[in-house]
Amino acid sequence: MVVHTWDLAVAIGQNPEWDQDVVAVAFEAIQHGLPAGNRAAVFAEFFATMPPEMPAMGAPFAEALAINSAAPTIDRLVAWNGRNPAMLETSQR
Repeated sequence: MVVHTWDLAVAIGQNPEWDQDVVAVAFEAIQHGLPAGNRAAVFAEFFATMPPEMPAMGAPFAEALAINSAAPTIDRLVAWNGRNPAMLETSQR
């Protein structure tokens, strides 16, 4: 939900104040559930196990983006999810 809230903030040009505890929990959780790299191959392997009647899908997450470990947690969270944290700044111009 935090990342989708970030997506919406980018779309409407807002920069909300993030609850740091919530962002930290979300970041820790996604790191455990989503590999840092080779995501396309991981998802391709998963989709290969799906029944043939399922529609073809692409990977739901892009590769994690490199970001400074000192960056704000919200930036590290969205970068882990394959989004560019600078998009929030760009949408506000």
